[in-house]
Formats: sequence, structure tokens, C-alpha cells
Amino acid sequence: MTYASETWVLKETIIQKLLVFERKILRRIFGPTKENQIWRVKTSKELDKLIKHKNIINYIEAQRLSWFGQVQRMPDNRTVKKIFNWKPLTKRSQGRPKYRWEDNIKQDICQMKIKNWIAYVQDQGKWKEVIEKAKTFNWEVQKLEEEEEEEEEEEDDDDDDNNNCDTVCCVKTPGIITNSQPFCVSLCYFSTTNCVIIH
Repeated sequence: MTYASETWVLKETIIQKLLVFERKILRRIFGPTKENQIWRVKTSKELDKLIKHKNIINYIEAQRLSWFGQVQRMPDNRTVKKIFNWKPLTKRSQGRPKYRWEDNIKQDICQMKIKNWIAYVQDQGKWKEVIEKAKTFNWEVQKLEEEEEEEEEEEDDDDDDNNNCDTVCCVKTPGIITNSQPFCVSLCYFSTTNCVIIH
């Protein structure tokens, strides 16, 4: 079922479908719960505790990070590394760009709050610890925390003057701050601290 999952691009719809299928199988394996002489179906939270957050999405995330680490440690003359670093010369089509495998990796690193990941990925031992952490990482809780942080930042931005150059850039993807409003862009090797201020 998860063959070559390290190369998958996971969208929200695919994640939900995989989790629904997995819960269906787990409910058959663990069976119902008897409560006050009444049998009931186990909830998603109960199943999550039983498997200790080691669900199918966490497994795919860990496999993806593992493959990413291998690609980063490859010498530049390897074909896989050349394809990974290759940039198309043609003009991009109009509209929103498609969600990429690299975007998944950036999101994983941001959510797990891995600082200085470039050094980590070169150390196979340290990167293995990151992979093991990803297998039991609670992505849903982290998403809720990020949403709360974003709401607080939006409230702070509304209170600040638009001409203030000290406006803080977004946490996920730091970028450029202008006098009129903050504008954040994804960087290839992003930093979680520095933003460029343009007057």
C-alpha cells in the first residue's frame, strides 16, 4: 500500500482518504469497546492512543524525510541529485503552481521546527533521530498551534501602523517586508529568523 510512498505528494484530500481507510482497518483489528454494557465503535482518538500516533501519514512523512536525506547526501554527479536540482527553462503556466514534493518536505521541516536542517541532514545519525521523531509526531496538534499563532500575528498586524518597517514576517516562510505591508515568500534554503526590510 505504501510502495514508493517516499516520492508521493500528499494533498489534504489524499491524507484524509488514507486516514479514513486506516481507521476502518484498525477498528476491525481492535474491535468495539464495551461501555456500560453497551458495545460502541472506537473513536479516532482512542485508536490514535492505541497505535501511539504511528499512523500511515506519519510513516509516509518519515519515509519521505529519509529519502530526502539520502538525496541531500548524494554527490552532485549522481543522476538523482542532478534531476532534483534541475530547474526547467520553459515559462511557467498561468495560475497557482501545483503542490510539489519539495513543498511537502519544507512543510514537514517547518512543522517539526528543525533548525539548521542543512547541517542535520548531512549527519546520518542526527537525521535518523529526526525520522524516528516523525513516526510519532502529532501533526494535527501542530497544525492547530500554527493556526493559533497565525491568528495572533494577524491581530498584531492589524494594530501596527502600515508604515512601520519593524513588522515581523510570517513564521513559516520569511521573506521581504515593504513599507506598505508584509509580504512573505518561500526560500530555497529558508531561515526561520531573518527577513529583508525594503524602505
